[in-house]
Amino acid sequence: MLGLWTLLFCLVAMLGSGTRVLAAQTVTISRMEVQNLETEILYGQQLNTSGISLLVTYSDKSTKVVKPDRISQVDTKKLGAQEITFYYQEGTVKQTIYVMPNAVKNIRIADRTTKAVTISWDKLEEAQKYEIFTSMEENGSYDLKATVTNNQYKFTDLTKGEIRYVKIRALGGDMTGGYTDPVRIVLKPEQVQGVT
Repeated sequence: MLGLWTLLFCLVAMLGSGTRVLAAQTVTISRMEVQNLETEILYGQQLNTSGISLLVTYSDKSTKVVKPDRISQVDTKKLGAQEITFYYQEGTVKQTIYVMPNAVKNIRIADRTTKAVTISWDKLEEAQKYEIFTSMEENGSYDLKATVTNNQYKFTDLTKGEIRYVKIRALGGDMTGGYTDPVRIVLKPEQVQGVT
């Protein structure tokens, strides 16, 4: 009891001398924002967490940039939207990321005749389909030519001397991968007969 009277006496003395005593205030996290998060990750790749930070706003309106204490796991073998949870002290914040198919690689001419050109490319584990786009100009507008489930396509509608440019992208679920660089295709020239 004597300790309480001593504390009150000190408070009165401090107030009398012009010193202000503020009541203790509990400061809590009122909001968190995720910063530097790549919201699109390619299938099979690790989430790069090195640059991720949280902007924490406290109940007293102060802010602080911190590293998360913990980040929930991402299944990069599952295409589509996934929710990640970021933890800092007693606060959490959720963010949606998207796991996308990889870009198609190694487009090549598998067969070329005077009537048709067959192209093929490396098969992607995550691809359910591939979209094939064509254009008459390398930097022109590309139109969807076909959607296929295997990793090759045969062009049978080319005319002699016609050059076509092709781009391909992978589809997995409702996610689409990036376009390939354009590849030029043309029919095999006919052999000239009777030249000696």
